[in-house]
Amino acid sequence: MNKAANMKARILETAISLFSHYSFGKTSVDDIAREARISKGTVYYYFRNKEELFLSAVNRKAEEFFNILDERLQSCSGFEEKLTMYFRFPMSFIFTNMPILLEGMAHIPMSYQERLHEDKRIYQSKMSSVLLSVLNIGKEEGLINENVDFDRLVELINDWFMLSDVNYSCLDKERVVSRIERDHEMIIQLILYGIIKRS
Repeated sequence: MNKAANMKARILETAISLFSHYSFGKTSVDDIAREARISKGTVYYYFRNKEELFLSAVNRKAEEFFNILDERLQSCSGFEEKLTMYFRFPMSFIFTNMPILLEGMAHIPMSYQERLHEDKRIYQSKMSSVLLSVLNIGKEEGLINENVDFDRLVELINDWFMLSDVNYSCLDKERVVSRIERDHEMIIQLILYGIIKRS
C-alpha cells in the first residue's frame, strides 16, 4: 500500500471508530483530524466532506461484513449449517459492528440518501446471491423440496426476514398489503412443510 492509500485508510479507520463511538451527528471533521493527528485539510484532500467519509465508512464495514460472512459460511459443513449461519450472522454483525450504518442513515442529509439507498440495494443483491448459493448446496445435497421456487424464496427471505425495506410508514399500507398478498402462499407452505425434504 502506498503512502496515499495508507493515509486514506488511516483517516477512514479513525472516522469509523469515532462514528461508531460518538455517532455520525456528534463527530466532526475536526474530531477526525485531531484523532488521526493530521490537519483538517488532509482529511478534505482525501474526502470531500463528512458525508462522503461516512459513505466510505459504510462501504468499508459492508466489505468487512461480506468477507466475514464468506469465511463463516466456508467453515460450515453442509446446507443446514450454512443456512442457519446465513440467518444468524447478519443481524448480530450489523447491530454490534455497524452502528454507524443504523445511526447515520437516519441523520445523513437528504442529498446523500439516494446514494445510501443505492449502496443498500447493492448489498441486498449480494445477500441474495449468497443465499442462492447456499440453497443450491441444499439442492445438490438432495435436501430441498423440488417444488420450492428458489428465486421467489430468495426474494421472500430478503424482503421479510433480512429487513430489506425497513422504511415502511402508514403511507405504504397498500404496498405492505400487496406484498403480503403476493407472499402469503409461500409463507404458508414454508410454515406447513418447510423447504427440507422429509422422509
